[in-house]
Amino acid sequence: MIDTSDTLSLRHQCRLLGLDRSGLYYAPAAPDAEELALCHRLDELYTAHLHCGVCLMTQRLRREGRTINPKRGRRLLRQLGLLAVYPKPRLSLPGTGAGRFPYLLRGVA
Repeated sequence: MIDTSDTLSLRHQCRLLGLDRSGLYYAPAAPDAEELALCHRLDELYTAHLHCGVCLMTQRLRREGRTINPKRGRRLLRQLGLLAVYPKPRLSLPGTGAGRFPYLLRGVA
């Protein structure tokens, strides 16, 4: 999108595209090997135990000797797209057999 060989300056090209110039030079850092290994282990634990959430995953990884806190575990699980499988509260929705029944005593003396 941005052409360095163009006659327009980079500042003007960024202004036309609505981009910040600082974002033009930003190169995202690659994740380190420790974090990739942690993600792989989280994925293995999740496939073995679908019901475990952030707290249980963190406890299991700490027992293995890995340094992780719940905030980091939550971020990694969110990046991997993993959610604990458990019945969510749906208390305000009626069940499948629920329905409205007529009042049979109306008009009866």
